[in-house]
Amino acid sequence: MGPNWNTERIRGEFAERLHRGILELGIQPHEQKRLGELFEVSGQAVRRWLEGSSLPTRTHMAAAADALGVRRAWLEYGEPPMRPQQGVAEGRCGYREGRSEAFALEAEEARLLTAFRRLDAEQRAALERIIEDLAAVGGGARERGGGE
Repeated sequence: MGPNWNTERIRGEFAERLHRGILELGIQPHEQKRLGELFEVSGQAVRRWLEGSSLPTRTHMAAAADALGVRRAWLEYGEPPMRPQQGVAEGRCGYREGRSEAFALEAEEARLLTAFRRLDAEQRAALERIIEDLAAVGGGARERGGGE
């Protein structure tokens, strides 16, 4: 097997990771125009990436990884973990027990983070207030024995 086989394999594996990232973001791969806008490229470029017929430039690779909420090294090379590691985790990850542990974003969290990044400053502030209000209500329920 010659060098073409290796190039095709690399593009195919990249396409599989791109499909996975797109699906976990809640977008269908056939929504190429929407994906093009998200990645700041043409829908045709996205189609070629998804087909495995081409790879993004380094700049577009970084932009696609950022838009998907995944690590560039994972998207480009398949190097785990898929999602960026975070610093201190709260709740079930050990913070309450006096330990700080790193954690990776779940797909749902990454999808919400990506959507959050697309909001303007006013929308972000409104969403933050909603989340804080929900957390305050939910936190009270847990303290009374109604949650978790």
